[in-house]
Amino acid sequence: MCSLSKRDSINGTIFVIMVVSNQSENPVVVGAARLIVLKILKYMKKIWLVWLFLWFGITSLPAQQDTLMPAHPFKLATLNGDTISLAALKGKVVYIDFWASWCGPCIAEMKYSKKLHDKLKEHSDIVFLYISWDENSAAWKQAIEKHKIEGVHANSPNGTLGDVRKYQVKTIPRYVILDKQGNIVYWNAPRPSQNITESILLDLKKQ
Repeated sequence: MCSLSKRDSINGTIFVIMVVSNQSENPVVVGAARLIVLKILKYMKKIWLVWLFLWFGITSLPAQQDTLMPAHPFKLATLNGDTISLAALKGKVVYIDFWASWCGPCIAEMKYSKKLHDKLKEHSDIVFLYISWDENSAAWKQAIEKHKIEGVHANSPNGTLGDVRKYQVKTIPRYVILDKQGNIVYWNAPRPSQNITESILLDLKKQ
């Protein structure tokens, strides 16, 4: 068990890592920082939940945009080497998942994403769009196969291709929800593991 002074020192270390990661736009740096903090938290039995609440922001529900704005258009490479544009998905509710094969929290959500996708797959006007940040296309494809990720797949290495950068995604996983008109309804949407996600998608489908 940590002494008070030692625990305070660890708290300070965690805070510094969080600040550095939040200011970084490099997903590799952010992912590494989160991994370091999570390893530290394994040794802290009393306050680790507080830090997780603060960092991952799971203490509050996502807020819907007060004013809807059109989603930034983009064209990205698909699994088979073709390209997909956001415009091709207009008329559908789109649940965008920014992820990567090397991102632990991203992969942890995939089992919930699969369950959600299976529940909603009969709704052809709800699309799951997975945008990977993998630079290694082989790792990207292997992760999709390994975790049985069903949906529309596109790749934007480190989130830097085209207008994907305009979504200002600094950390992953990150989720965005678009309505049928192609407007952003949630900039920072709930995760697949949150029950509210299904309700939001079904409600938008009715509109």
